[in-house]
Amino acid sequence: MKRIVLWGLLMCFLDFNNVWAKEVNYQELYSYLENNVKEANDSNTCYDSEVSMSDSGILINYIKKANSSSLCSDKNWSFKLNFKEKSLEYSSYYFRIEADASDKIVEFLNLDNYWLEKVISFLNIDASKEYSIKGGYNIMREYYKYIDGSEYGPVYKEVPFYSCLNYLTSEDFLYAYNVDANSVTLNLNNVFHSILFSMAAVERSTDNINFVKINAPYDYAGEYKDVGLLPNTKYYYRLEDLVIEVTTLDNKINDNISNSGGNDINNIENPQTGEMMPWLSLIAFILGIVFIKARIKIYSK
Repeated sequence: MKRIVLWGLLMCFLDFNNVWAKEVNYQELYSYLENNVKEANDSNTCYDSEVSMSDSGILINYIKKANSSSLCSDKNWSFKLNFKEKSLEYSSYYFRIEADASDKIVEFLNLDNYWLEKVISFLNIDASKEYSIKGGYNIMREYYKYIDGSEYGPVYKEVPFYSCLNYLTSEDFLYAYNVDANSVTLNLNNVFHSILFSMAAVERSTDNINFVKINAPYDYAGEYKDVGLLPNTKYYYRLEDLVIEVTTLDNKINDNISNSGGNDINNIENPQTGEMMPWLSLIAFILGIVFIKARIKIYSK
């Protein structure tokens, strides 16, 4: 009987442990950024950074230092990483205002760059590339151009900064659905629409060696339907270095099925996917107690 009780408690413990398993990566990212606050504050003469996390994302507010100079802007500024259903998303605050030299936003942009580089490092992203299909991200860089006055007249300057980052967090960037005997519909995640015109076309193969292009980048609209296929045939679809495998249906089968191909995209799970887990765990716990009691009665007889 003791063995049964211990087994039941162990199952419940493991189940409750699993409740927050899907949150680990976002939580680790938050902890990683929080551990860099002191370094950020020590290296910036205008602002201190305060990091917080919610279900919607990670927010870093910039607070003007008490001993800051008059050259530091009094504007409110923040760095926000949004948790989307299938992506981690960053957009520079710069796009939400009209800024010129009098706004003194260079320090803000420098801080934005600092924090985004920390995120890039944590995600192990190759920042020298604008996007990666297999790695699941795209980065956009811009230059903030402004006129700064001096005793010799206006001086034209520019400051490089990251304007946005999208990081895919699920393994369904490229997948097939509505598969029938003669056609396959491919889904392409909307997160990359900003870079579609520079991306390679989707390619198709029957041997996973020799590929032919089946569309051009401008054909993308979130999905692409490949028609004129042979029934009961295995096809491979490639986008950059990402390949999925799909088998068309036999002519006798009328029902559509969904096929999804695996890939090597790194996962960062959305914490919101775990919202129902506490209830499921509670139900599992109650069922575990009922099972244990039933087993005790059997043994007591």
